[in-house]
Amino acid sequence: MIKIQKNTEPFFIHFANDPNIKFAHEEEPKILKRNESVKAYLTKRKQDDALRYEIALKLPKLLDRFIKDRTITESKELNYFLDLFLKRPLNPIKYKIEKGRVYEEYDNNPDNTGWVDALLFNLKTFLYYDYKEIQKLKKCSICKKYFIARRNNPCQKFCPVCSRKNKMTPKERADYMKGYRANPIVVKRKREAKIKELMLNTGRTRKEVEASMKD
Repeated sequence: MIKIQKNTEPFFIHFANDPNIKFAHEEEPKILKRNESVKAYLTKRKQDDALRYEIALKLPKLLDRFIKDRTITESKELNYFLDLFLKRPLNPIKYKIEKGRVYEEYDNNPDNTGWVDALLFNLKTFLYYDYKEIQKLKKCSICKKYFIARRNNPCQKFCPVCSRKNKMTPKERADYMKGYRANPIVVKRKREAKIKELMLNTGRTRKEVEASMKD
C-alpha cells in the first residue's frame, strides 16, 4: 500500500500554472558527473526540455477536461500520461510497517527525483487515490490559474487570491456583511438555529418558542 501525503496543491497543478518553474537540480553543474561527456549531458537536457514543452501543452488540456466533465473520462491527453506512468515507473525509496500493514514510501520532491517523476507521481496519486477531488478542481476566471477548492462548490469561479472578499476594503467588507445578514435565506437559517437552541436548552415545544420570540 502506498503511503500518501495529503497536499491541497499538488505539484502538477503548480506546473500547469507555471511550466517555466525552476528547480534546484536544474541549475548548471560546475562539474559533470564522472564518465559523463558534455555531449551526453546536452542531449539529456535537450530531451528534458522537449518533454517539458510536451507536458506543458497536454497537462492544461487534461485539467480542462476534468473541470468540464467533473470526473475521469478517456481522452488523448489522459492516455498520454498513462503511457508515461508505464515508461517512467517511480520506485519506492523504502518500505514501512505500520499498524499491521506494509507501506511504500516515495520521494516525490522534484529537487531530488527530477520534476518529471515528481509530476507523474503527484498526478498518479491524484488519479488513483484522490480522484474525488476532481470535483473541486477549478480554473480561476480572473488569473486563469488552476486550484483545488476547499469545498465542492460548483458556483465558485475565483481562486483564493482573486476572490472578491480578499480584495475588499474595510468599508466594502462591512457593506458586504450587512447585505449578507439581511439576506432572507440567512435570516431564516439563523432563526431556525435559534429556535432549535431554545428548544434544546429550555425543553419547550416549537410553538412555545416561536410564541416567545414574537413577544
